[in-house]
Amino acid sequence: MEHFRTLFYTRYKHVYMICKEEIADVDYQTLRRPYFPGKVLPVDVPHLYDFIIRLAKTQSIPGMPGEHLAFQCVGNMNVLARNRTGNLSEFEPPHFGNLVKKAMEAPPLINY
Repeated sequence: MEHFRTLFYTRYKHVYMICKEEIADVDYQTLRRPYFPGKVLPVDVPHLYDFIIRLAKTQSIPGMPGEHLAFQCVGNMNVLARNRTGNLSEFEPPHFGNLVKKAMEAPPLINY
């Protein structure tokens, strides 16, 4: 965890990690999540970062018919994914530069 915290607190840098995917059985349900060895890392590491995204094939990209590779930025019952900024769609084209740029934009306004 010391190495992960060092990366987390690095100023003026964007840090991303690439992990293998673990398919775990949690409460009789299959869950796809990043793989970390041991018992502490799978619990502690995901809480540090603003995004947990999964690269997958999907047909859910607006304006793009057919099946494409995309980053899944919003989780569901079977996939651990997170987007704390709220600036990303459920599926985004697989381009890190565009993903970082969109994530750094001002948060969407909420009209009441």
